[in-house]
Amino acid sequence: MGLGAWLIWSGIKKMRNESASTDEWLSLIANTQYQYTNKSDCSGIAIDTKERVLHLRHPNLFKSYPFSEIRSWRYHLSTGGHIRTYGNVGLQAGMQAVGENIRVNRENKKASGFFVTVRDIDNPEWRAGMSSEKEMKRWMEIFAQFVGEQ
Repeated sequence: MGLGAWLIWSGIKKMRNESASTDEWLSLIANTQYQYTNKSDCSGIAIDTKERVLHLRHPNLFKSYPFSEIRSWRYHLSTGGHIRTYGNVGLQAGMQAVGENIRVNRENKKASGFFVTVRDIDNPEWRAGMSSEKEMKRWMEIFAQFVGEQ
C-alpha cells in the first residue's frame, strides 16, 4: 500500500509542477505576437517582435533570447520506417509489426520539429515539437521576416 500511495503522490506532484511551469510559460508569452505550444511534449516557441525577443521552452526549462543571439533556424519532418504486412502473417508477426511501428512513430515525432540554434553554451539548440509541415513552414516565414531582417 505504501508504494501505491507514493505513486499517486508523485503523479500529483508532477502534475502540479508541470501546471506551474505551464502557467509561468503562458504568462511569459502572453504579450508576444506569435506563439506555439505543444502540450504533448511541453515544448514551445514565441516571438515578441516589438521587443525583439525569442522565448523557447522544453520540459522543465524555458529561456528568452534577444534576436541578436539567434544563430540559425530550420525544421525537420521525420517520416517513414514503418513495417507493412501483406497477407496472413500470423498473430505474433502482426503484433511485432504493430509494436515496431509504434516505436518508429515515437522516434519520428521526437526527430520532427522546428529547431533554433542560439548563443548559449548550456542550451545551444532548442526544439519546438511540431507535427505539421505547414506550421513549420509558417515559423520559417516568421523567422525570415522578423529575425532575418537584422
